[in-house]
Amino acid sequence: MNISPWEIYWVLQLDSIGALFFVGAIVSAFAAAGILFAGALATDRGCYPSAEQDKSWAQLKRLALRALVLTCVLAPCAALTPSTKTAAAMIVLPAVANNKAIQHEAGDLYKLAKDALKNAVTPAKEPH
Repeated sequence: MNISPWEIYWVLQLDSIGALFFVGAIVSAFAAAGILFAGALATDRGCYPSAEQDKSWAQLKRLALRALVLTCVLAPCAALTPSTKTAAAMIVLPAVANNKAIQHEAGDLYKLAKDALKNAVTPAKEPH
């Protein structure tokens, strides 16, 4: 399995990409709240005539809805973007686990470790 430099670059950028999604979700959520608050404040104070008020309020609600939809898209993207370590493990571990040479060596290492544990548990016989 060959990994290109471009793939390495994107794997190493995953933490930044996840942070960008998170910041975008936060900003869009605050924008939606701010738009609704400003619109409600403007209509309560009578800044617009009645017909204009209804039209402006409807536009503000659509804009706030778009910001909320953006929040609902970016938040899961932020949560589901793997970290750099996770992505590296997803690439490296299957290559290591499926390697025949490593599997053979792992079996030998397991036998050595098992023998060492047996020797550590069994008391050594002292000469008389």
